[in-house]
Amino acid sequence: MPHEPMAAEPSISELAARCISAAGTAHDADPASVRTGILNMAATQLPHWFRAERRTAEATAVEQMLARDDFQEQQLWAFLADDPGRLAARNKLAELLSSSLVHDIVVGSIRQGNHAPKSGTAADFGALC
Repeated sequence: MPHEPMAAEPSISELAARCISAAGTAHDADPASVRTGILNMAATQLPHWFRAERRTAEATAVEQMLARDDFQEQQLWAFLADDPGRLAARNKLAELLSSSLVHDIVVGSIRQGNHAPKSGTAADFGALC
């Protein structure tokens, strides 16, 4: 059975930095908050995609991985390269994170003040997704 080619893994940290830059200097943003918002988007989409394919074990594993305090982005990409079903989810995630839609959503969220540094209370970006 031929395998799907592996999509390049976009860096979530680099995406966060690009979005912060695109939001402009008038909009101060905490990079960790922006990164968390992007991860929340992944944490919503990946389990959904796995459950749609009746791969509940993978859905649960991804949820648990992303919720860990010691989570490292590379763990996610490595997990998603394990077999053809995971590779399909990896490719969907890479496409999603590389899309102008996600870029625009994150930039808009920054401009709305949802990722302002912790001088006050920031809205939860995950509620927007």
